[in-house]
Amino acid sequence: MYAWLCQRLRRQANISPGERVFWFLRGTFTAVGFILAVHSLYIFYKAGKLELPEHMLNCDTLGDYSQICVLRNACVDSQGLLLNNPLPRYEESSITTLSNFPNPSPDEKLGHMIPARAWVNVRADSLKQVKHKHNYLQGALFIAGFDDQSGLNPFHFAECVLTFFSYSQRNKAERIRRVILFREKPPVNTWLAGFQDQVFRNATVHYAQEVNKTICAERVVFGGTIINLFEGPYHAELFRNSVYKSLGITRRPLGRLVQVTFLRRKDRVLVNTEQIERLLLEIKDLTLKVVTMDSLSFEEQVRIMAETDLLISPHGAGLTNSIFMQQERAVLELFPSKLWYYELYGRIARNAGLFHTHAFGGELHDSAGTIRNCFSNNCHLELKRDFSIMPSDFLPALSHALSWLGHDGGRG
Repeated sequence: MYAWLCQRLRRQANISPGERVFWFLRGTFTAVGFILAVHSLYIFYKAGKLELPEHMLNCDTLGDYSQICVLRNACVDSQGLLLNNPLPRYEESSITTLSNFPNPSPDEKLGHMIPARAWVNVRADSLKQVKHKHNYLQGALFIAGFDDQSGLNPFHFAECVLTFFSYSQRNKAERIRRVILFREKPPVNTWLAGFQDQVFRNATVHYAQEVNKTICAERVVFGGTIINLFEGPYHAELFRNSVYKSLGITRRPLGRLVQVTFLRRKDRVLVNTEQIERLLLEIKDLTLKVVTMDSLSFEEQVRIMAETDLLISPHGAGLTNSIFMQQERAVLELFPSKLWYYELYGRIARNAGLFHTHAFGGELHDSAGTIRNCFSNNCHLELKRDFSIMPSDFLPALSHALSWLGHDGGRG
């Protein structure tokens, strides 16, 4: 051993300065690498647990009090949004629904900015979130709640998922690859399933019953319902172009011959439909198509709307399809009575770049006042009653719609 040590010392004395620098740097890098490896092993053996401090990054207003908010380092499970720390004035392990908030301002219970009319449950407790390579997403996760948890109503579905489209248009550089929808999964080949494919495209969509573990993300994007569906005609046209391209639909220019589509409903039926249809057939340069949307696939419904110049329908969710009509076409909405007047689909049509008008039936209702009062008094069944519209009330509204399309409304 003594001889070996003397030999090493003599060799060290003969090492040049450059070699000494080399061996010093090599030893330093080796030591640093060893420390990092030990640190990584420590994290691994701690099961990857890491407390993720979450906070709201921002909330954007889309219009009509609709907002989209982004929460950093948040988690979700099959029940909704999961926060990792108890918040001020908020009981642990309690659940609330984020809904009916008029402004994106801090809420007394949540202590966070939240979207107006969001239907996402949030649970706050003291558990620490777990960051695993298998359930922590780098990037953004989009979630949406629904006021209609299991139904097939097109409007109530569209108003909750189209916030994704608005967010994507505002953040084109960001590609959201994962989506969780807190409602029952709709049956295959329904309007909802087809619409979902057009909105989310390349993103992977999971419904609440398909989420079997807690998923955390660098950013969780969630929004309130966007009542008007789009921020304006420009965004509606972008979405329409995307759907047309996906389905291979070719635009048809507005010509002398006006294509009218009349929607039949299973409830709130126009009793004198045949009389109204005869009036339409008497008008020159007009073709009429009468359809029941429930019997058609999503693609068939979109194709019909793309060919429609004038859409006539009793008030109802079928009018959601008007967003697939080409710009500068017209919608004539039929209401059972003046009590029933509700401008929902009028706003949607105008936001989609369409002309909208309406006609009233002469039904009398037991509940006096406005439709808002009727909703608060739970008289929905009354408002689904069948009704009729007198020709004298229908024809002026029809003439108004046709004039927008450059048609004089003359009879043949």
